[in-house]
Amino acid sequence: MQQPQTQVQPAYQAQTQRGQAVQQSQVGQFVGQRYQQSVPQEVQQAVSDLERFESVCEWLTSRATEKGMVRLANRSDDLAEIAHLEKKLLLRQSPFAQPIGQATQQTIQQGIQELQQYASEPDVQESLTHAQQVLQSVGQALNRVQTFGQQGAQQGQQIQQGQQPQQ
Repeated sequence: MQQPQTQVQPAYQAQTQRGQAVQQSQVGQFVGQRYQQSVPQEVQQAVSDLERFESVCEWLTSRATEKGMVRLANRSDDLAEIAHLEKKLLLRQSPFAQPIGQATQQTIQQGIQELQQYASEPDVQESLTHAQQVLQSVGQALNRVQTFGQQGAQQGQQIQQGQQPQQ
C-alpha cells in the first residue's frame, strides 16, 4: 500500500499573487514602521525634502540640457548629487552627516544665488523653492542628529563606567 504524498509548503510562502502582494505589503508596512520609530522626525523630514530637491534638480538638469543651458544643467546636476549624498549619510546616521550637512547647506546657499541668475526661467522657480525648504529642514535635522549623537556618547560613557544610562 502506497502512502499518499503530501506537499508541505512553508507557511511563509504566499501561494497566490494576492497573497504575495499582501505579504510584500506587510513587509513594507513593517519596514516603514521601523523607519518611523528609529529615525527622528526631523531627519525623516530632511530626507524627504532632500529626495524631492534631488528629483527637481535632476528634472531641471534635463530641461536645461534640452535648452542648451550648459552652466545651469551642470549646477543643477551638482546640487542633485549633493542632496543625494547628504540623504544617504542622514539615513545611515553617519558621523559624516554633520560636517557634510553643513557643507551641503553652504553649497545649496551658493546654488540658490546662481539659480537666481536664471529666475526668469519657469523651470528654475521650483528648484529655488525646494532649495529654501532643504536649507531649513537640513538645519533642523543636523541639530537633532548632533543632540542625538551627544546623548548616545554620554550613554556609552556611562555604560563603560558601569552606570545605568539615563533615559
